[in-house]
Amino acid sequence: ESQEAAKRLGVQYLVLDSPDGKLMPTLEVREQIIRLIRQWNADIVMVHRPNDYHPDHRYTSILVQDAAYMVIVPNIVPDTPPLKRNPVFLYTEDRFAKPQPFSPDIVIDITDSWDQKMYAIAAHASQMFEWLPWTAGTLEQVPEGEAARLEWLKKNRRSGEISSEKRQALIRWYG
Repeated sequence: ESQEAAKRLGVQYLVLDSPDGKLMPTLEVREQIIRLIRQWNADIVMVHRPNDYHPDHRYTSILVQDAAYMVIVPNIVPDTPPLKRNPVFLYTEDRFAKPQPFSPDIVIDITDSWDQKMYAIAAHASQMFEWLPWTAGTLEQVPEGEAARLEWLKKNRRSGEISSEKRQALIRWYG
């Protein structure tokens, strides 16, 4: 599924070797993430917030936070040269209210790429059309067929409403 999503976006995906639901925030995995961020010479790193519902998402966030400063420290993971400057680390938007609601510092209009994003997300069929609807009690609403599922996903993924806080941030950025 991840490889298909990457193909739909025209990007490369790297999936670390951790079975679904079993990621742990270990030193070994943190060092792996430090190496990858350095190898990519990342300018921007985006990650879930650490209060996500899925343990893999939470622990990924913790691991990236723990790696954030260390990517520029030379004697940490000395087999991979440190970055000369720290990337910008960003959280992706979520709807979690506790311990506090998401509050954007930067808002980027993705209207023009929304359909492509939904097409890529739809490649994760087991998540988008099986287990997420199952856990939400809406599995019976998932239509059959790729086109119908994609339209259902677009309709149900976001309401399309822009909060006043996000609208103000968009105005600041785009006028």
